[in-house]
Amino acid sequence: MINGYMKKLLSPVSRINCIARWLEYHFWDEWFRTQGLHWPEGYNDRIHQDRVIDSRHEKYIDFVNGDVVKVLDVGSGPITLLSRKHPRKKLLIQCCDPLEDVYRKLRQKYHVDDGIDYAKCKGEELSQRYRKNEFDLVTATNCVDHAGDPAAVIRSMVAVCRDGGIVALHHGKSAGYNEDYFGLHKWNFNVKDGHLIISDRRGKIFDVSEEFKGEVLWKIDECDGWIFAYGIVKH
Repeated sequence: MINGYMKKLLSPVSRINCIARWLEYHFWDEWFRTQGLHWPEGYNDRIHQDRVIDSRHEKYIDFVNGDVVKVLDVGSGPITLLSRKHPRKKLLIQCCDPLEDVYRKLRQKYHVDDGIDYAKCKGEELSQRYRKNEFDLVTATNCVDHAGDPAAVIRSMVAVCRDGGIVALHHGKSAGYNEDYFGLHKWNFNVKDGHLIISDRRGKIFDVSEEFKGEVLWKIDECDGWIFAYGIVKH
């Protein structure tokens, strides 16, 4: 007789998740080993903290009042894309990812330590780990389309962002479709009539702009196949 644990382990969803987890480990293992695969500049940007934070996040941070800005990078991967260097403000960056147990082993294997606090946490469960209204900026890059419930992830991001703070989402257009929904990508980000729309292969649709109307004031830009959406939180 197969017990409940084995049934879950042998289920199609579990098999897919295990494969996706293995692919993710393999990709980042090669990324660390080769110091960036085909993108060595990206490796240097992440590993070395002598660069100034990128222009988009700098814009968000400049919007925040005060000289000290608390930032949460959701779905950060093994090494955050964010730099702690800002020309005018002090940044306190924390990171979380549901695969942090995998990524921690890779950082240890390759003796990488960027001095930033990483935690294992699903995007849907941010408010269980962090305080409400704790962060000035909550950002997610190329990861919410991996989630089981992207609406819950964004809701959780809004919950831990302070009133007047910013929630930022940076994602490739139609990533799920373009990847044939293989690996981690389960959802598509698109823009329709000025609204940010998330959809899956079965036709499920989530209108981010409408869902958070009155609670988050969204600004959406598109560039080179990417969607950059950020919103000012009004609790």
